[in-house]
Amino acid sequence: MDPTCANRWLRRVLRACILVVMLVAPLVGQAQTVLPLPSGVRNVAGAVRAIVVQEDGRVVLGGSFSAIDGVPRSNLARLNADGSVDIGWNPGTDGTVLSLTATATTIYVGGFFDHVGGQARTSIAAVDSASGAVLDWNPGTPGTLASFVLALANDGTTVYAGGAFQAMGGEARANLAAIDANTGAVREWNPSVQGFITSTVQGLVLAGGKVIVGGLFDHVGGEPHPLLASIDASSGVVDAWAPAFDALAFGVQALATDGQTLYISGDFFEIDGESHPGLAAIDLGSHQVTAWSPELTGTVSSLAVSGAHVYAGGRLAESGGGPTDAGVVELAASDAAIIGWHPSLEGDDVNAIAFDAGHVHLGGQFTRANGSSTGGYARLDAGSAALDGSPQVAALASVEAMAVQPDGRVVIGGRFTEVGGVERSNIARLEADGSVDASWNPGADRAVHALALHDGTVFAGGSFLTIAGQGRWGLAAIDGGTGAALAWNPAGTASAVYALLASGGQLYVGGTFTKMQAANHRNFAAFDLASGNVLPWAIDADALVRAIAATPTRVYFGGQFGTVAGQPRSRLAAIDATNGALDAWNPAADSPVLALAVAGDTVYAGGYFSQMNALPRAGFAAMDAVDGSLQAWNPIVGGSAVALSTSGTHLYAGGYFRTAPELPWRSVAAFDLATSTLTPWSVDLDSGAASLTLAGDAVFVGGGFEHVNGQLHVGIVALSVSDDAIFADGYDGAD
Repeated sequence: MDPTCANRWLRRVLRACILVVMLVAPLVGQAQTVLPLPSGVRNVAGAVRAIVVQEDGRVVLGGSFSAIDGVPRSNLARLNADGSVDIGWNPGTDGTVLSLTATATTIYVGGFFDHVGGQARTSIAAVDSASGAVLDWNPGTPGTLASFVLALANDGTTVYAGGAFQAMGGEARANLAAIDANTGAVREWNPSVQGFITSTVQGLVLAGGKVIVGGLFDHVGGEPHPLLASIDASSGVVDAWAPAFDALAFGVQALATDGQTLYISGDFFEIDGESHPGLAAIDLGSHQVTAWSPELTGTVSSLAVSGAHVYAGGRLAESGGGPTDAGVVELAASDAAIIGWHPSLEGDDVNAIAFDAGHVHLGGQFTRANGSSTGGYARLDAGSAALDGSPQVAALASVEAMAVQPDGRVVIGGRFTEVGGVERSNIARLEADGSVDASWNPGADRAVHALALHDGTVFAGGSFLTIAGQGRWGLAAIDGGTGAALAWNPAGTASAVYALLASGGQLYVGGTFTKMQAANHRNFAAFDLASGNVLPWAIDADALVRAIAATPTRVYFGGQFGTVAGQPRSRLAAIDATNGALDAWNPAADSPVLALAVAGDTVYAGGYFSQMNALPRAGFAAMDAVDGSLQAWNPIVGGSAVALSTSGTHLYAGGYFRTAPELPWRSVAAFDLATSTLTPWSVDLDSGAASLTLAGDAVFVGGGFEHVNGQLHVGIVALSVSDDAIFADGYDGAD
């Protein structure tokens, strides 16, 4: 199961519960003072994953976004021909839209969602093209976490859907189905798409009476057809044609056709014995691979054909000195020559390409186009590549990491493009008075998930490739005074870092990686802070390390792993802080551990688990720091804790949880360490808390929320700590 999809599902369910409870349960207790901080973080970085241009020039966008040009839109929107938001068209979905196809009267929508326009629709739906009203058309896929529709196409009478599902409209259909475009009834057409372990249809096009599918699979219709197949659109009979990919090939990602030639991209090096790394063209008449072979560097995740030109989008650059941030290139369909059409995109993939008479429409996960903050959509002049009438596509911002410097300034990291109206890319610093530090601006090209401080240095971990203008793959050291990147650069290959801790003269790093400083270190590593060198400890974890805590003698870490240093350790482990030897400490969690904190002789854990040491523990657990035995403390009866921090007297928790059956859902809570009891103090957010830290008289909370106790505080809020050990509910709402 894709953990990102699972997280989105959990967030939707729990957010709904929080909102319902907030409507029926009044806040109690006296107000808590809100410290001065900016009005919040903003993210002009919404992702657009599907685009349809209608006959009248209006453009339907689908993806993962919350607003367009400041107009609220939930993952599905339409733009007028001039690029403005169509105010009257607003179906909206509660999850990501991954695919679109259209007839003259209907827009068909596929993705990972449960509702469209407030109506129950699982992964696939239809809306009226004129009004945006949700239609009765409702084939539906099973409501499982792993089901989604990734590709759609139609011929006017039939809608073909591909993705990851095992049923459609109550009928068994493995990843591919044909649906009546008018009634929503699933047709008998059923060429099952299967894989040895997993299978997904990622691309789908119609040409010459055939349905051509590409993806990650090895059999279609019961016959061997790895990664690519052609199926009769009427009968469902699979053509014998089965191109041979190289042994290392791992999927076809995108397809496009002009009716005579099929263009494909994906993770492959050869087709039918000919070298075509990641991109190729196949003659549909002869099924022969052509000589068409562009010289591109990177990965192509979207393809489109317009006349004599082929557009390739993704995370790529041209070979031979072309722009390194191209994101999309225009190629001659005749000889694969690169055309001089060069928009400049900053950020991540281009996932969708569409055309009208004078424009090329791009959708993706980028943040800027031709120097302007656009989010993941750009409308470009087809001739000059100039930006033309592109609105800003925004997503909910999220603060995922915070660190308070000794002078009271706060470093924040996450997914955002603005802080308090000041442009900042995923990392920023706030002055002690809450204003944005104007001079400290490293900037990261992708999310920052973790922060740690040591002796004037800010260590940042995340999924970024560059930070402060320097190439740093997921891990970097930044001057705490100037914001400049330091020379330290241990991650030599693509890494994602989710946990950092500076303790006892060492920096501990957790995430998803295989090497540090050219040495094998899988998902966990330790560095000597004096020299910057990685320690030669053999602490390989077989999956993600997400949380780290330490005492002077032990280092505790949690995540999704099942083994550490070759020994069974179910999502929790400990090592000796002096030599890295694996400790016998071994409380086993049944699901991922996302947060850890140590207070005295107790280790507190938060996460998605429901059991610890085979005993019921819903999202929270406390273990003896020496022998790992489970303590009786068990306050959580539903949800999960994803952030923990301790003071001398209290444990603070952030996430999505309920602390007693009769209490409302909470996002932040405090526990008295002396008595192990819940204090009356709580903070109600309209989404969960993703990060939490303490400094002096403040509790800083970060996440993807927009409101705190009904007041606008986007992504970050600071609450004062009173002199009393027991806090009160709520806060005064003053900015």
